[in-house]
Amino acid sequence: MAKRKYFIVSSLEKSLKIIELLAQNKAMSVTQLAKSLKTDTSSSHRFLSTLRELGYAEKNRDGQYQLTFKILEHGLEKWNEFFLSPLNQYFGQFLKIKDDEKANLLKLNNFNFRVKNHQTQ
Repeated sequence: MAKRKYFIVSSLEKSLKIIELLAQNKAMSVTQLAKSLKTDTSSSHRFLSTLRELGYAEKNRDGQYQLTFKILEHGLEKWNEFFLSPLNQYFGQFLKIKDDEKANLLKLNNFNFRVKNHQTQ
């Protein structure tokens, strides 16, 4: 059996495991989650309540917990940082947008695209 790393925070590890389980299973009850984690229901309930309070999970109509879009929002922010920022720079050069020139920022679901501001005279 592999020795556990000294720096691992077990509560954080368990929280991330819960997020992974909810992502894989779409929605789970406290009991289902406790069974998957091999822990008691009160511990699972506390973790789920914390994720719910922080906006990462919600209860659906069936009383099961599911992830919210908050996780996706964080993922899209990173995606935007690594993919769309260089794309914006490329299109900014392609459209010959200068630093002192006004440009509109089209924002659609956290996707940023720079477009040249067309003004009528």
